[in-house]
Amino acid sequence: MASSALTPAVHHPRASQLTWAHSCCSCARLERALSSPHITAIESDIIMAAGRPVMAHPPARSSDLTFEAFLDACIADGHRHLKLDFKVWAAVEPCLELLAARKLQLLSNGQAVWLNADIVPGPNSRKRVAIPADSFLPLCRQHCPWALLSLGWAVRPLGPDEAYTAEDVHAMEELCARHSLPGEQVVFSASFRFAEQDLDEVAYLLRRVPGAQLLLWTGTGEVPILDSSLSLMRDTLQEAGVGDRCGFDVALAATASQRAQARVVDCSFWLSRVVRVMPRRLAGLGRRLCCCMRESVSSRTGEMEPLVEIEIVPDR
Repeated sequence: MASSALTPAVHHPRASQLTWAHSCCSCARLERALSSPHITAIESDIIMAAGRPVMAHPPARSSDLTFEAFLDACIADGHRHLKLDFKVWAAVEPCLELLAARKLQLLSNGQAVWLNADIVPGPNSRKRVAIPADSFLPLCRQHCPWALLSLGWAVRPLGPDEAYTAEDVHAMEELCARHSLPGEQVVFSASFRFAEQDLDEVAYLLRRVPGAQLLLWTGTGEVPILDSSLSLMRDTLQEAGVGDRCGFDVALAATASQRAQARVVDCSFWLSRVVRVMPRRLAGLGRRLCCCMRESVSSRTGEMEPLVEIEIVPDR
């Protein structure tokens, strides 16, 4: 195991101060992110293809960007923090081994690395997760104890669930306690739309795990959110006393059509919560609309639409 002597040199950036480039899963996306003066953190997804880790978001099965090439390019740039989102278990250990070999370079650059996985079942995804928590967390501590952890719930857009529940929050809290995870090294990763339906639950988790942070996201291809929704979320988190511990990796609606789609999705979420006499018809309608309105993406290269906090994503 690596010595703890270098641990104080690890940079712990605040989630609220970062501007993200999301799903940099191709050479072109990564080059664009690295050339932007506004981007301070890069997120990318990892699968296995031809026996090696590559940067791609399912359902893509291949990519023109390997994990090793991605990592070397980011280290050569030296300025952006990295969030690595593991989509399959087989990719975890080979990536951790490469990260461990590049540890000194990352620390010297002051680049933080978040190891991200959806390790707890969540809304509409209550079965076994792809990345088992009790295997993922020990492996991360074994190979990269200096890295930060980004821990999320598996979610799906279709189904009866409309928000994170108290049980979801308790499961994550219990997991952190069982593995003795220091809050300062943990960021909870949660869906913006599921979180806003019952914000008290995710805010409660931050109070239960001192020092931890929260990153709220919209998924690749998801209908963008309204500026007003983001502003309301910021204000609500600030009033709850956790605003400075929360960040956003979301796409904002930039056109009239995107704003109309966002209003339909948000309205259907609200209706499915209020009108309980028609649960089968209304439950999940928001997620169904959100899913049906997704823009098409290429499955050949794994290239996905980047979602950036302050960069408005135009219609394609």
